[in-house]
Amino acid sequence: MNLDPSKIQILSDPKYHDFVVSWYKLASKDHFWIQWRFAAFFQQLKDIGLSTDSTFKALDIGCGNGTLKDQIEENTQWIVDGADLSIEGLKANVSKRGNLYLYNILEKKTEFKEKYDIIFLFDILEHLPNIHEFVKAALFHLKPKGYCFVNV
Repeated sequence: MNLDPSKIQILSDPKYHDFVVSWYKLASKDHFWIQWRFAAFFQQLKDIGLSTDSTFKALDIGCGNGTLKDQIEENTQWIVDGADLSIEGLKANVSKRGNLYLYNILEKKTEFKEKYDIIFLFDILEHLPNIHEFVKAALFHLKPKGYCFVNV
């Protein structure tokens, strides 16, 4: 399912993004890494007792084609927004709920300050030169006592 590109909200300058776009074709729900990653995450939810029936508001930072968003939507009642710098990834987004943003989280837009109950940083930190600055910016978007799930 390809999302209508007009549904993507452009909040940041769509500068050149050097992420390998071919990854989006590989990163489908039937890919072993994507399946394992979600299974491990879902087990963590059970271990900490985080409700999948609540209407948490979440942000998937570096959402790409939305595979994680889609898995979460299929297994929870959460509303997951996606943020990415790749317009190609966002155009290929498969999820159905939540908003999509071409958004550089380092800009820390005030309308997103402490907006989210949950933040996802899946398979993104290992690609960044300044992890500390990025994590600080990500946490700007998280409510106090919210959850940040990281996978590298």
